[in-house]
Amino acid sequence: MRATGSIFMKAVEHLGNRGSSRLLHGLVDCAVAVPATHRTIGRMTEPKIAARTPYVLDAQPGTYAWCACGLSKKQPFCDGSHAGTGLVPKIEVVTVARKIAWCGCKQSCTKPFCDGSHNKLPH
Repeated sequence: MRATGSIFMKAVEHLGNRGSSRLLHGLVDCAVAVPATHRTIGRMTEPKIAARTPYVLDAQPGTYAWCACGLSKKQPFCDGSHAGTGLVPKIEVVTVARKIAWCGCKQSCTKPFCDGSHNKLPH
């Protein structure tokens, strides 16, 4: 799985290539690795936590719009609730039918996929 996403890329820029390997293996928390000035997203400074667990679903080939703001009523997918937030959905193309753990907490370094970041959320 290829890790993408603006927070991950900012962490790579901040930490360099050695840091990106540490991010991918869960040795560095991307939210800590990225300076706060790079984490502010539009009018929402942080997405709403939609769930504290991933949405594990069977995905068929197709294009999916993963909710990045946490406001959608059709989690983990976008329903347009992000309008006016400054956030936009992450478009993911699935080419082969497979089970996917979609991030529910919106804190993953590998958006739209779960990386276990929900386990580090405060209770």
